[in-house]
Amino acid sequence: MKLPLKVKFYISFIILMSIVVMFFVVAQNEARPINIGLFLFWAALAVITESLVLRLPSGMGLSVSLAIVLAALIAEGPLVGTLVTGAGFLFRIIKIPEQNKIAHLFNTPIYKTAFNAAQSVLAIGVSGIIYSLLGGVPGKFNIGLTLIVVTLYTVLNSAIMSFFFALLRKQPYLYVWISNMRGILINVLLVGTMGIILFLAYGSYGIWAVLLFLGPLLLARFSFKQYTDLRETYLETIKAFNKLTEAKDTYTGEHASRVENYAVELARFVKLPENKVENIRMAALLHDIGKIGISDLVLKKTTSLTNEEYEQIKQHPIIGADIIHNVHFLRDVSTIIRHHHERYDGRGYPDHLAGENISTESAILSLADVYDAITSNRSYRTPMNFQDAVAEIERNSGTQFNPKLTKAFVELTKKKQEVFNLDAN
Repeated sequence: MKLPLKVKFYISFIILMSIVVMFFVVAQNEARPINIGLFLFWAALAVITESLVLRLPSGMGLSVSLAIVLAALIAEGPLVGTLVTGAGFLFRIIKIPEQNKIAHLFNTPIYKTAFNAAQSVLAIGVSGIIYSLLGGVPGKFNIGLTLIVVTLYTVLNSAIMSFFFALLRKQPYLYVWISNMRGILINVLLVGTMGIILFLAYGSYGIWAVLLFLGPLLLARFSFKQYTDLRETYLETIKAFNKLTEAKDTYTGEHASRVENYAVELARFVKLPENKVENIRMAALLHDIGKIGISDLVLKKTTSLTNEEYEQIKQHPIIGADIIHNVHFLRDVSTIIRHHHERYDGRGYPDHLAGENISTESAILSLADVYDAITSNRSYRTPMNFQDAVAEIERNSGTQFNPKLTKAFVELTKKKQEVFNLDAN
C-alpha cells in the first residue's frame, strides 16, 4: 500500500523520537549494568507474547506482552523494559490468516517493523523515565508509580497509534483516539494488573514463578482470542446471509457491500462511537435480508409494481428485523434494519416514524441505501451520475432525509469523491 506523504513523515518522526527517548533512557541507566541473562529471559517472553497479538476492529493490536514488559521494567529498570518491548516487536512472528502468511522481521516492510517497535519504545521509554524521576527504584514495588506507568503507557501508545490511523483514514484525531481508548482501556488495565502479579512472583520466587504465572497470562490471551474469533464467526455469518440475499434478488449485486462502505464513511464522518459504527456496518450488510420472505415474482418484476405487490415489498424491513432479532448479538442491529425505510417527514414504512424518532443509525443507513440505489443500474431505469445523485439527495433533505445528516453526507461526498463517484473508479 502506498502511504500518503503525511503518514511517511509521521512514521519518520516517531522513529526519530524513539531514538531520542532511547538515549535518555540509556543516560539515566549509566550506573546500573544490565544482566544479560535476565534481559534475554524477559525479551524471549516478550517475543512469545507479542507474537500472539490480536487485531481489534479499530486496527490496533492487543497483546499480553505489556504484562511482561511492565514486570521487566519494575524488576530491572526502564532500560531493560524499553529494550524488552523493542525486542518483542522486532522479533515477533505473527500469523495473518486473511493473507495466509506468517509475518516476521525478514518479510515485513521495514517501515512497519520500525514504526511498531518505535511507538512501543517511545511509550514505554517515556513512562520509564517518568517512573525513575518520581523515585521508582528497580526491584522495589510501588503501587502508585506502577499505576502511573500503566496509565502513561496506555495514553501514549493509543495516542501515537490513533494519530497514525487518523492520518491514514483521514478521520478526526480526537474521534479516533477516544474510540480506541474505549476499546482498549479495560483490557490494558487487566494486563497491567497481570504484570504486577508477575513482578511480585518474580521478586518472591524468581524466574520459575514467572513461567508458572505465564499460564494464566496466556489463558487471558486465549479468552481475548475466543472473543475475536467469535466476532469473526459472526461477521462470516453476516456475509453468508448477504450472499443468500443477493442470490434471491439478482439486482442487488454488490449493493450491500457498497451501502456498507457509504454508511460507515458517513458514520465516522459524523463521529459516531466505534460500537455504533460497527452496528451500522452489520446493518448495512444485512439490511435487505428480509427479501428472503418476498416472492421471486415480485422481486424480479421489471415493470411497475401493483399496490398489493408494493405492500409485499414494504414487509422486507419487518421480516429482516424479525430474523436478526433472534440472534442475540444482533438485536441492536435489528432495530436499524427495521427503520431504514422510514422518512424524516413520517411518510416512510413500516412504523411511520418521523424526525428525531428515527435513530441516527437508521437515518445513515437510509441515506447510504438510497444513494446506492439511484447510482446503480436497474432494469427499469438508468443510474444517475455522481453530481445528479448528490443533488437528488440534497433536494430530499428535510422530507425523506434527516437535514443534519444530509448536509454531512453532501460534504462528505465532495471530500471523498473517490469513494462515492463510481464513474471515476
